[in-house]
This record gives sequence, C-alpha cells and structure tokens, in this order.
Amino acid sequence: MTDPHGVEANSTTQRDVTRNRDAEQLHLLERSGWEVLTVWECELKDLSAMEHRLDAFLTGPA
Repeated sequence: MTDPHGVEANSTTQRDVTRNRDAEQLHLLERSGWEVLTVWECELKDLSAMEHRLDAFLTGPA
C-alpha cells in the first residue's frame, strides 16, 4: 500500500506514526500557549460552514 505521496508503507504502522506525531505537535503548541484549530480536508467542501467555524475560532465566544 502507498501513502498519498507514493511512499510504500505499512498503513497501520504509518497511520500510528502520523497520529502520534500530530498529537505531539498539538501538545507542544498548546503547551506553548497556542490555540489550535484542526481543519480536515473534507470540511472544506462547505465553505460557508468553514467560514463560520474559523470566525468563531478567531473571535472567541460571543
């Protein structure tokens, strides 16, 4: 099986490595005082909803 970049990999192992890396990066950013918004590619299909989500994230609670 190949990943989206064409690299041959064991999908379960590669998925775990990627998930762990992302979790560690999120933890480091939050520990440094950053607020993080994760945007999944599939969420970009509804740009109006994404605009509202992004606006809410940037402006904070109403």
